[in-house]
Amino acid sequence: MKTGVSLMINIGICDDEPSMRTALRAPLERKLQLLGEDYRICEYDCGESLLARPEAEGLDILFLDIEMKQMSGMDTARDLRRRDSRTLLIFVTAYPDYVFQGYEVHAFHYILKPYDERKIQSVLEQALQELGRKQDQFFSMEQKSGILRIPLQKILAFSSDRRKVAVTLT
Repeated sequence: MKTGVSLMINIGICDDEPSMRTALRAPLERKLQLLGEDYRICEYDCGESLLARPEAEGLDILFLDIEMKQMSGMDTARDLRRRDSRTLLIFVTAYPDYVFQGYEVHAFHYILKPYDERKIQSVLEQALQELGRKQDQFFSMEQKSGILRIPLQKILAFSSDRRKVAVTLT
């Protein structure tokens, strides 16, 4: 059993506070698993470590703290954009004052700390839609007559009895 989306989505979380990275990662993983997305999440503790990694330019989405001890998130974003990175930048900050500076680096969104799980998941869905990832999502399963593909949005529930799976649809 797996879903029909095959390309892995690469997500970065860059924050100098380990607890903030964890607080962001958990709801992202829950939502991505519910959506059936294949994903990889890389964590970075500062802008310098993010920029030093070769995968930084291949990130689809980057959750980037603005206030960090050394290089700021805004400087990190500027450096990424100079490298022609097409990463969707989502700033995470405790201060709403930076919103207008985000236009300069084409920020996709802002999330204020402390995090609200629904807000994180909503912004993630918007980002996936922007990337064209919200289409063609299916639950696929093998049966005697072949592979059955059911659109995820039509599924209400699953139940199983030994080796049989029942799917309740809308």
